[in-house]
Amino acid sequence: MRKRQLVYMAHPVQPAAGETIGVNLERAKAWLKRLAESFPEVVIIAPWITECELWDDSDKEQRAAGLARCHEVIARCDAFWMVGDRISSGMAGECEVAMEFELAIHDMTRIDEVT
Repeated sequence: MRKRQLVYMAHPVQPAAGETIGVNLERAKAWLKRLAESFPEVVIIAPWITECELWDDSDKEQRAAGLARCHEVIARCDAFWMVGDRISSGMAGECEVAMEFELAIHDMTRIDEVT
């Protein structure tokens, strides 16, 4: 069996004013599904979705621990894709990790939101 490329998908977690974190998680899931359908030749992962569902992202310690776990995952990936309506501070930190490990980085934040 041929090993497929492993891609980390980043998306903003913190919601815009007047929204809830659940709104961004649903948007992220829509992106993940659309990308997985569009690029079946790669494995696209977004472990931070589970992190946000298990832990309180508004708690600084839990958020830091979750980001640290995600940084470990990024180090094991082949590529880093950014999606959503902006690059958040968390995504910027993740992108720095991706650059450190010389991953291929693709910024798709200027593409219209997936519906």
